[in-house]
Amino acid sequence: LREDLALARGLIESAPVAIYHADARGHITYANPEYRRILNLRPEECLDDWAKGVHPDDRARMEAVCADYFPNPRPVTFEWRSAPRDGVSRVLTEQVVAADGIAGFVGTITDITERVAAHASLQRAETLFRDTFEQAPIGIAYANRDARFLRCNRACCDMLGFSASELETKYIHELTYDADVADNSAEIARLWRGEIDFYIREKRYV
Repeated sequence: LREDLALARGLIESAPVAIYHADARGHITYANPEYRRILNLRPEECLDDWAKGVHPDDRARMEAVCADYFPNPRPVTFEWRSAPRDGVSRVLTEQVVAADGIAGFVGTITDITERVAAHASLQRAETLFRDTFEQAPIGIAYANRDARFLRCNRACCDMLGFSASELETKYIHELTYDADVADNSAEIARLWRGEIDFYIREKRYV
């Protein structure tokens, strides 16, 4: 039993996420070292002083969440920012559930700053790509293996005389001049077979 307890304590104390237990009134009765590190609490500071580690702009919201949670317990997940440390705040996600087999609640706090930053970078890249695609002065279109248009930019729509929604119901061969359909289809087939990486050719559209 002592070995099991030592293992359990070692796992919790070494966990890379903050783990804490709160009683039914919301007082923190235990927290692992990561809890103090994330909230920047010194050893002599009370565990219930967690609000000091919350970003000033998020503090009132978090206090309101806690005030609502403990009288009405249920599994919850919420995001907040840590108080700036050396001018830098971290983005955190906190999950709280009722403790299993003991009174009170168990919570975890995970640092998701890098994930949020990566998501923001991806959104910026998507916005840049979308704007470049839409505003390019040349026609650009995506099509699937069946040669049906999936997406066309504004220049492509203007050149072909259809709206984007109209083009997305059509196939490349439908808009290709009859005399050019066979050659165009053959080149597309070579692309799908991997025989060529790209092709350049003149063709006529209907």
